Amino acid sequence: MTRARSKARLLARLSVLVALWLAAGCSARPRPPAPAGPPLGFAPQSAAFEIPFGGEVTEDFRLTGVVDTSSVLSVASGGDRDLRIEALPGEGALNPGLRIHAVGREVGLRVGTLIVTTGSPAPRQVPLLFSLRVRGTLRIVPTNPLIDLSTPGTKGTLIDVASAQPDFAVVAAEIEAGPFAASLEPATPRGTFRIRVTALTEQIGSGARGAVGTLVIRSNDAAEPRKEVPLLAFGRVGPPD
Repeated sequence: MTRARSKARLLARLSVLVALWLAAGCSARPRPPAPAGPPLGFAPQSAAFEIPFGGEVTEDFRLTGVVDTSSVLSVASGGDRDLRIEALPGEGALNPGLRIHAVGREVGLRVGTLIVTTGSPAPRQVPLLFSLRVRGTLRIVPTNPLIDLSTPGTKGTLIDVASAQPDFAVVAAEIEAGPFAASLEPATPRGTFRIRVTALTEQIGSGARGAVGTLVIRSNDAAEPRKEVPLLAFGRVGPPD
């Protein structure tokens, strides 16, 4: 009988201890999550280069946010053939970064994204958007010539072509696509060449509402010796309905 009572007392005490432990656990407040630091990025936020044909420019881009200053950045993917990229180590209060050297070898605009490996576990990679615009020396007016097919007489337009190159000369003007014809006019004393583009209405067809094509200008311009110009003829061909 004594042994049974001792066992009952022990079980009662254990029940009380378990109840106290559960109550303490339920009343304990969960720890708030540690505040997240600012997301990693770059300063400047994107790499935007605009340079003349044959020009060069260099700019530095440093990581922003909390990062191990001993990390070494590398480009995992992306890039461009005219962008040379090197890693910059962290220096004092400066985070690691990239030095980008851009050269203007090809006229036009190219855009993309560099995926940069940070060397840290989180985030492991950070994107850097880039654009490379290379300005040419060739000037074309208008850049997008239009021909109104509803006007009486010959359906055509004039295009002026010039260049900052001192000895500039247009060699040929050719229609690569579309129902058009092109011919070179005499050059002006200012070194501007004029091209006459005519819509061949007999090839467009009666009742058509327009046509598109491509003019190719060949010259000795160093930046763009072959230049494509879009052509657009609009309006109804033939008598109205």
